[in-house]
Formats: sequence, structure tokens, C-alpha cells
Amino acid sequence: MIFIKHFLKQLYIKNVGHIESVVNRELKTLTQWLRSNKLSLNTTKTKFLLFRSPNKVISRIPNIKICKFKLTLAKSVDYLGVTIDEVLSWNKQVCSLTQKLCRANAIISKLRHFVPLNACVSVYYSVFFSHILHGCLVWSYSNQGNIKKLEVLQKRCVRILTFSDFLTHAKPLFNQLNILQLDDIFHAQKLLFMFDVFTKNVPNELNQYFCLNNTIHSYNTRSINLYHIPKVRLKRTGLQSLRYEGPNLWNRFLNKNVQNDILKNKKVFKQFLKTYVLKTY
Repeated sequence: MIFIKHFLKQLYIKNVGHIESVVNRELKTLTQWLRSNKLSLNTTKTKFLLFRSPNKVISRIPNIKICKFKLTLAKSVDYLGVTIDEVLSWNKQVCSLTQKLCRANAIISKLRHFVPLNACVSVYYSVFFSHILHGCLVWSYSNQGNIKKLEVLQKRCVRILTFSDFLTHAKPLFNQLNILQLDDIFHAQKLLFMFDVFTKNVPNELNQYFCLNNTIHSYNTRSINLYHIPKVRLKRTGLQSLRYEGPNLWNRFLNKNVQNDILKNKKVFKQFLKTYVLKTY
């Protein structure tokens, strides 16, 4: 699976011919490396995506080849359990996830009659929560219509767990079960990611997108642990991006909870974060 991009710093190539030449050159280098290491690539299973904005029409399909084998342009691909589409709408990912969560609710609705509540909650984390967690750092930026579908399924799940009526207000049920709501799960995962950035536990390629305030100016600030929030121009690719939202969430959370002790250990930070969120329910 190959995602078309410029491997150098000159990103956002608009000319299809330029994309074609750059990618074919890089694939030639890749092929030589594979041969040198006695490895092979299954070209029949290899496809490529041409990322574009929803309103942009592709003038022509680039001719991408590996060892004279022409690759097929795909509309979407499955990569490590996440379905990535060419316009990054995440519609197919949410559709697939919806089916999995419906099956999880069906399992829990039958199981709840035979096992205690704490066991059902454990099943929730294994068959429901695990699917939400996988890859949510990227697909959580889907449109609100998609996110609403998942919220409805999660509320249905907590009502099933507690034998509640389908019109019961769900927020007290989340508090009763010590389960985070969908939006809070997304925010918690982004804060945990920023914790990894803060403790230098992410690859350098990701770490370079974030910088602390004290690294860009010399004067004193309220907290040396706050991140610089970059300027953005577009809502979809700016405000709705981890590069912007991650530092924003981190700064707001630390401003409300100035406790340096929670920044020393990820397990302590995670537990404090969950307790703090549940208190707001």
C-alpha cells in the first residue's frame, strides 16, 4: 500500500506529472533496497491513494509502476485496521466501526442476563471500547454526523449495561459505570499523546510538530510546561488537526490542574485525567 506524497519537504505537489516522477523515482529506490535485502513486494496487492480535497477533480490518473507493474488507484484502503479514503472524510471507517459496535451491543445485551455488572463492564472494554480506541487520533476528526452515530451507540450500550429504559438520560449512567463518553475518550487520547510528546516518547518526525513556549522566546511564562499553539488558516486542515488541538487541550488542562506530580508518570497522569473528567458528569 503506497500513499502518494513528496518524500522531501516540498509537500503539496499540485502537478500530477511531478507527483508521478517523484513517486516512481522513490519506488525504484525502494525496489533496489528490497532486492539488496532479499525481500519482495507483492505488487498484485499493492495500491496507491491520491489524496485530494473533496471538491478537486483529478485531471488524470498518474502512471505509478513497480518493476514495470502498473499500480491501481484506489478510493480507499485498509491500513492496520483503519480505512483511509482519498478525501480523508473517514466515512468508510465510521461505517465499518458502526457495524462492529452494533455487534458488541448485541453481545452485551445477551450477556448481561447471566453475569454480574462488573464482568459486563469488562466485556464492554474488550469488545466495544477497544474498537473506539483504535486509530481514534486520526478518524475522530470525521464530520459531526459520523461522530453522532457512534455517540448514539455508546449511549445505547450503557443503557443496556444498566437495564435502563431507552429514553433514560445517559450522563449519570456513564458516571455510575466509570465510563468516559465518546468526546472525552477522544480528548483523553489526545492528551495522552501530548504526554508522550512532552516526555519524548514519540518519533522525532512527530515531535518536531510541537514546541514548548520557552523554546521560542526567552521571557518568563506562567508555566514552562505549556505548548506553543500554531497559527492556522483553514478550519478543516487547521483547527481540526492534532497539531493545533493537541497543544490547545494540553494547555487548557494544565491551566486547570497545575500539578507537576502528574507529569512524572503516564499511569498517574491517565488515572488523574479519568478521575477529573468523571467528576464533571
